[in-house]
Amino acid sequence: MRIRGVIAAVALALLGTGTLAQATTLSTQTQQNSGPWSVQIAESEATLGPFVAVEAFSGARDSLTADVENTSADVISLSVSSVALSAPQGTLEYREADSPLEPSNWVRRADADGPIEVQAGASGSIPLVISVPNTAHDGDYPLGLVVTDTISGRSLSIPLLLRIPGEDRLTQLEATSTLSLDGVNTWPLTPIRSESRYELRNTGTTVVTGALEVDVTTLVSHSSQTTVLEDVVVLPGDTLSGTSLEAVRVIGVAAPSLRFIADRWESTGKVPVGGWEQRFVGDTTPAIPLLALGTFAIVVLGVGVVWTFIKRRANHHAQPASDA
Repeated sequence: MRIRGVIAAVALALLGTGTLAQATTLSTQTQQNSGPWSVQIAESEATLGPFVAVEAFSGARDSLTADVENTSADVISLSVSSVALSAPQGTLEYREADSPLEPSNWVRRADADGPIEVQAGASGSIPLVISVPNTAHDGDYPLGLVVTDTISGRSLSIPLLLRIPGEDRLTQLEATSTLSLDGVNTWPLTPIRSESRYELRNTGTTVVTGALEVDVTTLVSHSSQTTVLEDVVVLPGDTLSGTSLEAVRVIGVAAPSLRFIADRWESTGKVPVGGWEQRFVGDTTPAIPLLALGTFAIVVLGVGVVWTFIKRRANHHAQPASDA
């Protein structure tokens, strides 16, 4: 079975060689024809965040083609390797696989291992084969394809997502620690530096990409602090955690919230589906400034004194005059 899909092209200008551990710059769209040579996965069906996505099946063997276009004036000699992907703190990193069970071992060259030459101004292809073990469950399996020009040493890294359909696919994010807001109790009526902490875990079987927003809303002042993280990737089983330290005017109460706005599954010729939003709200924190509390106490005390004075004068005038 050919892997179904809408063409999602990935290309790279002749940039300097990078290490596998170096984080990539994420984008909601894959790059196209951005340099003297480019690569596209011909059978890909869609994109999800930075990923070129293809459909695979447990226990199946399928083919995949990396089409190459050389628009430069020089011959290029390309090799391809499959590497593992990780996403510490939401940013993709390429690394060597440390286990034979990783999905990067499922993709390899279909022919000889030698470099493939593409003449100047010509195009070529790199045939690949995907062999998914029959023990693979429904869900998403990320890996990276690294195409390298052995002459110049420059490379192009493609984040590839193998999606195995089925009833056991699950998209789920959970806040594994209570959202909290520190440093807002009993402060004066001035903006303060308040720290909000969050921890988010992908407990599902699908890759989640999108934007993360941290928001702290306060009563009366209606001000809020917001931190936005764009192009976040949370792999299945990964945890995304951090802190937001911003100035916020605290009056009354403060409530931190965490909102994840997921990317949509983008397919050419189809209405994008799969985008969703999930919000987590933390505990409301009392935030009564000392200045406001002191002012309130003075007002209450003043009203009490005035009321007592008025009442005593009224009682004095109400007393009957004594007989001589």
